[in-house]
Amino acid sequence: MNYTQILILAAAVSVDSAAAGAALGSGGIRLPKISAVVISGTGALFLLMTAVFGEIAAGFIPAKLCVTVSKIILAAMGAASVIKYFAEITGGCRDGREADTNRDRTLSAGEAAVLAAGLSADSAVTGISAGLSGTDAASAALLFFGAFAIGFAAVEAGCILGRKLLSKKQLRTGWLSGAVLIILALTA
Repeated sequence: MNYTQILILAAAVSVDSAAAGAALGSGGIRLPKISAVVISGTGALFLLMTAVFGEIAAGFIPAKLCVTVSKIILAAMGAASVIKYFAEITGGCRDGREADTNRDRTLSAGEAAVLAAGLSADSAVTGISAGLSGTDAASAALLFFGAFAIGFAAVEAGCILGRKLLSKKQLRTGWLSGAVLIILALTA
């Protein structure tokens, strides 16, 4: 993977974090910095761990098959995100407002961890795909730090956007991360 693909991948897995942040902001729920760190760090860690796993697995699978499987996984994840959006099927705790379980209008680090786990499913599967496509140590480090930084910025920006612009509307971006993953699979 080249650096551009890595950053696009990191951005694609951060779209759900932005949407969760927007849901929090529009619901008037405060997101302390530590909670934003938990959300972005969890996604980045899932991405890194599964990319390393994919890289190890790639050592046992022929290179052409790894590339093909990697593209199929990305395209399947993208298609699933798009289908889920249109079918309005939501699983886990993906809406930030649901994560505020004690209803104190502030997302604690523990509540952020539960939300992050739900948001990290895409990161985990995408990480395997990245690893299968040949992620070396430098690329894995860039993937981790890129996903962390972009995820943190996405959840913070989503929160601000939710507070300022979307208090009366629900942000529906489930299709966007799916479309980016499909494009990345087709161009990788």
